[in-house]
Order: sequence, then C-alpha cells, then structure tokens
Amino acid sequence: MPKFRFQHSSEHFKLAPAIFALTEEASSKIFPKISRSQNLHDGRNVRLTAIDDNAADEIKLHVQVVNYFDYIRTNLVLDYLGQGQACTLRRYLHSNGTLQPLEKSSLADNFGINILIFTASGELIIQKRAPAATFRANEWVPSGSGTISEDDTREPGLFDASIILRECLEEIGVPHHTVIPSSVTYLGITRELIRGGEPEIFFAAQTTLSLQGVRAAAKHAKEKWEHKTLVSFSFGPDAFGDLTSPEMTREFLDRVQAFFNQFSEGGSVPLFTAVALWTEYRLAPTKL
Repeated sequence: MPKFRFQHSSEHFKLAPAIFALTEEASSKIFPKISRSQNLHDGRNVRLTAIDDNAADEIKLHVQVVNYFDYIRTNLVLDYLGQGQACTLRRYLHSNGTLQPLEKSSLADNFGINILIFTASGELIIQKRAPAATFRANEWVPSGSGTISEDDTREPGLFDASIILRECLEEIGVPHHTVIPSSVTYLGITRELIRGGEPEIFFAAQTTLSLQGVRAAAKHAKEKWEHKTLVSFSFGPDAFGDLTSPEMTREFLDRVQAFFNQFSEGGSVPLFTAVALWTEYRLAPTKL
C-alpha cells in the first residue's frame, strides 16, 4: 500500500462573496437545526486540490485548510432554492453539467474518508445512521467515516494510513490496536457528484474483533449517538486471499451481487462506492 504525503497550501480557503450571499438563506435555516446536534463544531479540516501519484509507493495530496461550516453551507445545500433566488448553487456553479476541477472548485470540498472493516471471519461491518444524525440519517454507510482534519496532516514526512483513519475508527469505537496493520488497504479517491464533487478517500481493513466485539466497542464510541445499529454481511473466505480460480471469482461476485441486493434500499453513495472499489481491488491481478 502506498504512503501518503500532505502538501499544504499557504492560503486558507475562503468562500467567494457571491457564493456566501447565495447560500445565506439556506445557512440561516440549516445551522439552527444542526447546532442542536452533539459535538458539531466549526473545525479546521482540509480540502483536496490536487493528487500527485507519479511515485510507485507514494501519493502526494495537495490540500488547503478549510472550515467545516463552509462545507455545510456549500456542498450540503447545493440544491436549495431560496425565496426570490434565481437558481440553486449547483446550477450557478455547474450550469454546463460538469464539475469544476479540484484546484479551481468554488466549493469548500471537505476531504472525506471512509473505511470498510472486516472481522476475522470475513464479515463486513455496516453502519446504519441514526434518525437524528446530522447527515445521511437512516442510511446504510461504511463501517466508519469522517473528515481529515488539519491536525491529521501537519506532521512532516510520510503518513501511515492509520493516522488519517483515526476518526473513522473512533466513530464506531473500534480500538486502533485491534486493526491488523498489514490488512489496511488503500482503495482509491473519488468525487461524489451529489455533493458537487466532494473528494472522498476509501480504505479497507481487518479487525481482530468479532461482530459481537465490534458491537460491544460501539457502545463506548465517541460519537455513538450518530449510528442506530451495526450489522454485518458475510463474504466469508472470499473477503481475503487471492481469487485463484474462475469458480472462486464467480462465488465472490455472487456475494457482491447479494450485498447490493440486500442494501439497495437505503444504501448510501459512500457505501456502494466503497464496496465497488473494494471489489475492483479484490479482482485486480496485482494488489496496490
């Protein structure tokens, strides 16, 4: 798996005055609602502006400090049409139906992170968000998710993935020491169209905990109020090792199809994206 190096811009991201004005009404309605949520604060995160993956074992991520509330008032209100407003923010920025390049994006584009956690027996842990969760309420989502903070990216040198996976693990209470280091797998980076091209990075990993152990740990999670329940989907032995025969590959793809069938209702974009990327990784003749 590659290592990661963060290259910071010297400038803090600031919303353009026109976008600030266009989202003022939406913000006045959404912020009172989300301010009642626990632990929500205007943290300093990073936004991805460019990716340099020319080196075989290193990926350089060019980032810029961004305020979390600027992300809420841009990427999360793209389709809000206020009274007397001529167009939505999405229409204003993407009128030609294409995304702006990351380096030129006018949105806050908070850099998100997601991880699929598997148990030793090949059970994929899936989280159902609580009805009162600020975002993606009642949706099925990856085992853990979060945002990459400025603090996570300020240490000099190359980063082990475990550093930036910290918040994902905290979300469901999985202790860091139970994650098998050699199992941590980088799956890729995508841009979520629904949220205006917000970049997301995806990983998979294996824990030594059983499903019961994960559920027990989740009771003490830092943000346990955000998820309603944890369930699992068993990939069994197909979750690990090489698929060395056509029969094994067919069995694996049958399980993948069964997963999508089971979670087609209420499944989130990040969950489906994560499993699709993981499937592609499992089928690759050589692993990253």
